[in-house]
Amino acid sequence: MKNQLKKLFQSLGILNAIRGIRNRFKPYGDNFHMRFPTYDSTIQQELTSRAQHDYVRYASIALALKQVQTQNIHGHIAECGVWRGDLSTFLMQCAPTRRFYLFDTFEGFPKEQIELTDSRFQDTDVESVRAKFPKNVDVQICKGIFPDTAKGLEQEQFAFVMIDFDIYIPTVAALEFFYPRLAKGGYVFIHDVNSPESDHACYRAVTEFLQNKPEQFIEIPDLWGSVVFRKV
Repeated sequence: MKNQLKKLFQSLGILNAIRGIRNRFKPYGDNFHMRFPTYDSTIQQELTSRAQHDYVRYASIALALKQVQTQNIHGHIAECGVWRGDLSTFLMQCAPTRRFYLFDTFEGFPKEQIELTDSRFQDTDVESVRAKFPKNVDVQICKGIFPDTAKGLEQEQFAFVMIDFDIYIPTVAALEFFYPRLAKGGYVFIHDVNSPESDHACYRAVTEFLQNKPEQFIEIPDLWGSVVFRKV
């Protein structure tokens, strides 16, 4: 009886109408998520719960880290611009066995580095971010102004770098520091390239930096615009 009703509703177009109504009122992540993702179901569930933040960016990062893991690309994971650590914990879930370096002032933007007055991202602290990581995860929190906080890491290699500094000077500094230390096949994501809040500082930084490099970036249509390139 159930199958007969299903066939009847399908022939009348009722099922398609119901699906359309459901999709219209679903949250962003449920409506637009990948139907056949290559990352595992736990990551998919996490993406759905985080969808209201920026599903496209998170999903793109998950796919890149899947490549890093399955292709055994050597190196650590770095996040530049941590704020409250929400993305940090997602990176950990995608690659839990890696070492993580988290760079942030945890006090907002350094006054000597900003081109425009900007008081964002001051509502955070090291302790609250560290508390989000299990004790068995290898995480190094580097508090201070970049690239000063990268001193001592010159011999390290990185497989994935997320740059979310928002402003020009530290974004350029991060590209200059991590590029020669990025493993072949490693990824660099730069967030906020389309954001006018810092006069498109991140777009200017990455465009200028890659002018004489063999890599080219690909734009990602997330909420504030990101680009990604992979080391050749």
